[in-house]
Amino acid sequence: MIWLPSHSDLSLAPRGRLLVIAAELSAPPSSPLCFRDTTMVASVFKHYRVLSTAPANTIDYYNSWFKAYGLWDFVEDLIAPEQLRSDEVDVEIEGGVGAKLTAHNLSEVLSLL
Repeated sequence: MIWLPSHSDLSLAPRGRLLVIAAELSAPPSSPLCFRDTTMVASVFKHYRVLSTAPANTIDYYNSWFKAYGLWDFVEDLIAPEQLRSDEVDVEIEGGVGAKLTAHNLSEVLSLL
């Protein structure tokens, strides 16, 4: 049990900040565990809302992938990039050719938060 004084307000942390992370960083050659660690740190310790983006034709694939590897724990939604307004995003971790999220670069990615 976590004890909080009666005057404590859980909304003291700025819950409006938004992290967007490419869903492709959850699949090989990236590590699903590093993806999950990134979203956990962002959500729990840095108080970001976390969204993941994937091309519209791959959303079903990544939805299944997230379920299979327990990646939904800290991700609010999986959307197509076209559904996102760039002025709402505070931090974006993009995928792309050669991009991968592994134990070797996890500290660099977490420093972006």
